[in-house]
Amino acid sequence: MWLTWLALAAAVMVRVTGGFAVALGALRISSRSARNPLLLASFFLVATWALAPAGRRGRELRAAWQEVSPAAVAGLAAALLVVIGLLKGAHVVAASDSYGYVSQAHMWATGNLRPPARGYDLLPPGVPSEALLPLGYLFTPDRKALVPMYSPGLPMQMALFERLGGSDAVFYVMPLLAGLAVWATYALGSRAGGRWVGAVAAALLAVSPALLFQLVHAPMSDVPAAAWWTVALAALVRASPSAALLCGVATGLAILTRPNLVLLAVIPAASLLWSALRVSGARAVAWQRLALFVAGSIPACAIVAAMNAYWYGSPLMSGYGSLAGTYYQWAHFWPNVERYAGRMLDTEGPVAAVAVLALIVFGRANGPADGARRVVTTLSIFIVTVWLTYAFYLPFDEWWSLRFLLPAFPALCVVASATIFRGAASLPPQSRAAAIGAVVAFALWWSVDSARRHTATESSEDLRFAAIGRALPQAVPPRSVVFAFLHSGSVRYYADRLTMRWDLIEPSRLDAAVAAIQQRGYATFLLIDINEEEAFRARFAGASRLASLDWAPRLTVPGAALYAVNQLP
Repeated sequence: MWLTWLALAAAVMVRVTGGFAVALGALRISSRSARNPLLLASFFLVATWALAPAGRRGRELRAAWQEVSPAAVAGLAAALLVVIGLLKGAHVVAASDSYGYVSQAHMWATGNLRPPARGYDLLPPGVPSEALLPLGYLFTPDRKALVPMYSPGLPMQMALFERLGGSDAVFYVMPLLAGLAVWATYALGSRAGGRWVGAVAAALLAVSPALLFQLVHAPMSDVPAAAWWTVALAALVRASPSAALLCGVATGLAILTRPNLVLLAVIPAASLLWSALRVSGARAVAWQRLALFVAGSIPACAIVAAMNAYWYGSPLMSGYGSLAGTYYQWAHFWPNVERYAGRMLDTEGPVAAVAVLALIVFGRANGPADGARRVVTTLSIFIVTVWLTYAFYLPFDEWWSLRFLLPAFPALCVVASATIFRGAASLPPQSRAAAIGAVVAFALWWSVDSARRHTATESSEDLRFAAIGRALPQAVPPRSVVFAFLHSGSVRYYADRLTMRWDLIEPSRLDAAVAAIQQRGYATFLLIDINEEEAFRARFAGASRLASLDWAPRLTVPGAALYAVNQLP
């Protein structure tokens, strides 16, 4: 039965990817058609039937199906996400977030955690030194070095891959953690109603448009944070001391990856404390589990505090500065309520609706040992806490702002799956499977169709950052300054050219700044992205001769253009 599922998985992989070729020394394995894997699956299924004891084949096959198939479905869903991320992912450094994470990963890999600031000797009069900062970076308190704005969790994981597999290996982290998130969802769902509950939850997560969108675009921390929080929850619902330690370690990694979600750690801590206070027969073990959780999570919190002190001057200071009053405001609440609710219904409608029904379906416990109800209750609290964390955050107009809520998506899929199966239990036995299948199929179709409508797996727009960045060394001499905004980090990453932020230069000072840099013997260039052209024109209209952008660019790629300022008519 396992071989049957593996052959089916190979057929799906070939169909999704168009085929593959792998070289193992002198051995080359390739497949361009799904026909052969399907034939193998048929052969193995027949072999399973033939090898079963005569007279008990039906019972044996049903047992094998129940034993193997849920894990196989979850494994296939996880493997598909990994393959999609590896083959369709952008794997580029784009604007601020991805540059901040990938460049910081290189800092960790090389041990240079505070690189010196460059370009002070070229800074024109009247231009603030902040113009030398690429997106995603700040000055140290003494302003002599650059430090990243973003938390170190994801870069530290990327740095490990860079040390093992080179600079391109950093882009493997997101696909692998997406697969881990799906598999952990299966493990978590299995505790909320059985293996098929876990398998359905894993499948629902794997087709989530928000997850697919983040998976194939330039790397950010949403998917990694979701993966580690899901591992933590999956370990929390297991009773062994080693699971509590794993829960603590995963919680620490999640905090290290996205520190603003630190309040979520209260949920596993409170659950373990409650168990220690109420369990009488195994109280020593319960307290041991709580201690192991704390021991596993504290090191990551200490790392966050230490790096905050090292980079920003205080353990309580972050790269974002003061969040209250800027990023978080009371006035953001209702706009976020409306936008998040609308986007959830649009992209995850059936899953969200069924999850809300959990309040009714699990409203009454079936008995004092209703473990599924306890798991669903814990997950529901987790989901609400994640949402509240961003309810007062800056509102965004784009649908993909659902990425902020991704840490709650695995729990949401588990709650929805458990509700489907628990609700179907009240139906006649002969109609349960059909009802479950219909609801699950509709939910999967809805998400897949939404992903198609929103082109969630299309990331070609991100490629312009790498395309023009890699072409710059041939078009821009080493003694150059590139005025840029969105590309201020990617130019440094791909071409190692000094950048200066035009968005931080007063409109009346831009021409003088260009002239001053040219007088020092440096060539000057202007790199404008299609998403910032209008803002550039509006900012410098009437104040700079550059505002018109009416001369031929030196270099163009779809979505971006490089202008040689030295060659103005």
